[in-house]
Amino acid sequence: MTGAGINDGDLVLVRRSETVEFGQIAVVCVDGEMTIKKVVVTSEGIVLQAANPAVPSTLVQRCIVGKC
Repeated sequence: MTGAGINDGDLVLVRRSETVEFGQIAVVCVDGEMTIKKVVVTSEGIVLQAANPAVPSTLVQRCIVGKC
């Protein structure tokens, strides 16, 4: 998430929430793995966008916000 100002070794403080708003950066669980991504909902599913342009976006049908 270097493009969002979150660099290797940084600590991230998050507020637990059951939902995420369109375009927010969130901690989400996908297939048992936690990740921090920008969340965008499209007609095809949920797109998890990395702030680093070298990391491709991921299209998922379901993710859990804040817990695995």
